[in-house]
Amino acid sequence: MEDIKFLDVVKWNHPMSKPEKDDVMVVEDTDKDAITVRHLQDNNITTVFARDLRVVGHCTAYEPIADIVARYVSK
Repeated sequence: MEDIKFLDVVKWNHPMSKPEKDDVMVVEDTDKDAITVRHLQDNNITTVFARDLRVVGHCTAYEPIADIVARYVSK
């Protein structure tokens, strides 16, 4: 398992659909294996397991959401 940190940009390890493949998430909180993420496309917040995610990059709190999505949607 990767060391997932605050403001890491993550994606699903094994996406099962096109929306999951395109889902770009930013880590808001970590609690061992439970990771709270914000799904940037719809601004929902959920808690997922770290084993289901992979880190594709990092962002800052000041970047426009559209820029983050554009940079990581195809990773």
